[in-house]
Amino acid sequence: MARPLVLEPGSHSIRVWKRGYLEYLENAEIFAGETVELDADLIAVAGMVKVYANVPGARVFIDGKLAGEIPFDKDIPSGKHILAVQATDHTSFEQEVDVIAGKWLEFQVSLRPLLAPSPSDDGSVANKWWFWTIIGTVVLGGAATGLALGLQSDKETSPPAPSQVLNLR
Repeated sequence: MARPLVLEPGSHSIRVWKRGYLEYLENAEIFAGETVELDADLIAVAGMVKVYANVPGARVFIDGKLAGEIPFDKDIPSGKHILAVQATDHTSFEQEVDVIAGKWLEFQVSLRPLLAPSPSDDGSVANKWWFWTIIGTVVLGGAATGLALGLQSDKETSPPAPSQVLNLR
C-alpha cells in the first residue's frame, strides 16, 4: 500500500486480494495508539485469460470443457491448457496455451463463416446444386426412355425379313 491504513481500535478482519493469487486473510486486534504492520505474501496460482472474437457469444472451452462465452475474462490455473473457441456455422479456433500464474494472456480470435452464401443466393430451390442435378437426371432419363421406346416401335412396324415372306397364290 502507498500509505498506512487507519483503523479504529477493535477487532478487524484484514483481507488482501488480487486476481490470480491466493487470498490473504488475517484477524487483527488493534489498540488505541498502536501501529500494526502486516506482511501479506500473495501466492500466484492462476493466470488471467481474456479472449475476444468477431462472433459475439462464441463459446470458449478450456481443455475440452465449456468455460464461458465471448467476451471471456477468467482466472485459469497455471500450466499448459488447450484453449478453443467455437461458434455455430463458423470455423473453430484451437491453440495450446501456457498460463503463467499472476500473468495476463489476451487473445483476439477471428472465426470465419463455414459457407458464406453468394450475393445472388436468395435461398430459393433453383439456386441449389442438387435441384439442377435432379432436373438433369430426369431429362436424361426421359430422353433415354423415349429413344428406347422409339427403337422398339420401329421394329414392330418394319416389313418382315425376306426369308419370312410367304407367297400366297
